[in-house]
Amino acid sequence: MQNILIVFTVLGLSTAFALPAAAGFGTIQRISILTSDCTDCGMTLLGQVNLKICGGAPERCCSVVNIGNFDSGMFNEGAIDNYSGGHLLEGCFNYNLSNSTSASDLSLTVYHEGSDGGQLDWVEIHTESRSVRCPMGFWMDSFSSMKVACVEQ
Repeated sequence: MQNILIVFTVLGLSTAFALPAAAGFGTIQRISILTSDCTDCGMTLLGQVNLKICGGAPERCCSVVNIGNFDSGMFNEGAIDNYSGGHLLEGCFNYNLSNSTSASDLSLTVYHEGSDGGQLDWVEIHTESRSVRCPMGFWMDSFSSMKVACVEQ
């Protein structure tokens, strides 16, 4: 971790204090999702994926509702979809992960809604300086959710 060094001179005596630099993972810039490459693992417009990411400030969590935005070009079997910008990432774009210094400090919950289920291999969260991968690999259908552990890339 980088430190900021401050030197005080009082009555001719010098004392140095090390203050920790800004902590955390930075701000979210992109989210990538790999849809599993198996029969019927992709989703049509009848399914939607929502994300809740926790580990930041000033709000503890951010969320993205319907990250695929009912785009039929998303969630195809074996394909990686990348989402960036305020329109697609909603409240998670530029969300500050300042309360997270390691991947284990992050929390990701993936929600599925709708009649067309699907399976995702992983969700990646990218900041300007770091990335974490949150492995999944479980079938989601109807109204289901899954809390996922993440590992740093």
